[in-house]
Amino acid sequence: MDHDQLLFDLKQAPSLRLLRSPNAALILSFLHRTFKRDQRISIPLAELVQWLDTYLELLNEQQSGLYPLATSHSFTTGKPPAIRRKGEFAHGACVPCQGLHTGAAGGAD
Repeated sequence: MDHDQLLFDLKQAPSLRLLRSPNAALILSFLHRTFKRDQRISIPLAELVQWLDTYLELLNEQQSGLYPLATSHSFTTGKPPAIRRKGEFAHGACVPCQGLHTGAAGGAD
């Protein structure tokens, strides 16, 4: 392991940047609940936004003001970390989906 390469990777690796994010608990728990626990790999965008709104409301009821921005703000200012638009459609329907992708098969992002 090269010291300089490790320093670079620690600063640039998306997975490590996510773990250092102040919203890491929100992002990881939401992704786990939405994709892993329910064993889904893609979700229609409207459904994903609705689930995120519901999850944010639940968390904000437990701790007031913990995540004050609405979901619509997240989707108009940029994609949430670890979720990328892939141009997929749910079960042959004409509904844009969001999916969980590692990027390993798709090349560099």
